[in-house]
Amino acid sequence: MVGVFPIPRDALPEVIVSPEEHYGRKMQMNQMLESLVEEYERYVDAGREVDRRRWSSSASRDRLKLYKERRIPRVNSKPKSKPWAMTDEESESPSSPTGQSRQYRRDSSVLGSVLSFQSSSASSTLSEEAADTMQLSLMVGESTGRMENAMIAAHATTQKDLALVDVFLHEDVADCSVLHTMEGPSVEDPYHFLGYKWFVKKSPAPSQIVRHRDSVYLEGAGFTKTKSGEILGYHIMHSVDLMGFPELREHNCLRSSQSIRSLYRQRPGDIVEIFVLGNVHIAGFIVGPLASMFVTETLLSMPKMIECGEAKRLTKMAQDMEAQRLAKMPNGKHPNTAICGLCHQTKKRFGSSVSNCEVCGTTTCSRCRVPRRIFVSEGLLGRFVKVSCCKTCVLAAKSPNLIQSTVVEAKAKDGMDLKNRVSRTSSTSTASTARTSTGSVARMGSLPTAMAATAPNHSIMSGTIPEDDTLNGSFKSSQWTPVVSSSMPSSLPSTMPASVDSKAELFMRMLELQQRAEDTYNTLQQNEYLMPGAPQYR
Repeated sequence: MVGVFPIPRDALPEVIVSPEEHYGRKMQMNQMLESLVEEYERYVDAGREVDRRRWSSSASRDRLKLYKERRIPRVNSKPKSKPWAMTDEESESPSSPTGQSRQYRRDSSVLGSVLSFQSSSASSTLSEEAADTMQLSLMVGESTGRMENAMIAAHATTQKDLALVDVFLHEDVADCSVLHTMEGPSVEDPYHFLGYKWFVKKSPAPSQIVRHRDSVYLEGAGFTKTKSGEILGYHIMHSVDLMGFPELREHNCLRSSQSIRSLYRQRPGDIVEIFVLGNVHIAGFIVGPLASMFVTETLLSMPKMIECGEAKRLTKMAQDMEAQRLAKMPNGKHPNTAICGLCHQTKKRFGSSVSNCEVCGTTTCSRCRVPRRIFVSEGLLGRFVKVSCCKTCVLAAKSPNLIQSTVVEAKAKDGMDLKNRVSRTSSTSTASTARTSTGSVARMGSLPTAMAATAPNHSIMSGTIPEDDTLNGSFKSSQWTPVVSSSMPSSLPSTMPASVDSKAELFMRMLELQQRAEDTYNTLQQNEYLMPGAPQYR
């Protein structure tokens, strides 16, 4: 009998990680990150121009461009001591198209020993071999939003959060799971993650005709720095072979390989620069154009992480506000009123309608609300539903000054008191404050001003980020946790971003000015109606 998805959690194989494996995967992630940042720095040094001798244009969408590597790396027949290394010929050749001889190549004696646990399986490196040697793709461009929102989406440590992200990005999700978390978030490192995850892409046809595709991968997320001191958010997913998690052939499922490594850089004006390097290999006999289309769609969907972060915040806000509302009103209904809580417009027989924001419950008119999507859990997976949100909630979900739920959860796990740290504000008829949900949003402070001078250049680190692409002072070692040590400048640019308090005050003033403008306009309209001979204000 063919198994069905999703699989009950107690039926999934248990993944156990030894300290040696943890250390080896940590070094592997750090080296992939260092190589990725070096590729990005070469791209920046070249004036953000793609080397057409290495890359050929493949597809484009909005402000994003996708390229494919012209040369397919040749697989070395000799066994490798490290499963993530590139071929010896490619990594040693000084004339390699990558422009470097050290890519994915480090001390094999050390890394081979810390990952010797894999040598007991003859097929333990098949997926990792494919992930390292398949033809690469490059995606560059920009998208509107905040880098922090992309990191919020990438940081999924629970079944519910992972289902939210996978459904948002791929829609046709058969199953997913966080197999093992080696390193999670903390108060100092709210976005840091290192662990194993599993994802099943639902077949577009009956599984007897086209089988499902699944992937077991090592995932890392957090922040790192360039050689010039700029903050980059990173999200890396790299296929691995786990002896304790074999292929699920009884579920008509084939294992695919992927290596997707993404960098996000915040630019002024709510613009995020995106740099993605990697590819996806579809296992089995699939027509070439179909496989190519799947790979293209997978890579072009990665920038949706920014939108996913906003949807994740809105979902958390809606859940927290619903819990508060049920505690105050057992029936859970919103109070009925005919006046918009933002612009004070009264409901009219004809014209704009008035309804409640489905996140915070405030009555809003059609001009003060916008359609959005929030996630509704349904067992192990779930779905997104369309809701009407007031503009204040949308701004709160977009705002980089609002801390995400992972920090709150980390504080709760550590037994810390959140009452004095979480901002609890609600928008009244004057709409003078931004609406936040208890436990899910709070003000995010600026970067700390001290850090050990021996911090690494491309280390895995996590923490809050400034509102633009400038930094002040240097980092504090207690807030940014490095993995390995190397040289790094001890000081950073001294440009000081605006404080959170001043930005919050500016935001409140903007709301007040908007309210005064609305009142003035309404007064002029009433005068025009009462005094037909008065001047017309259009």
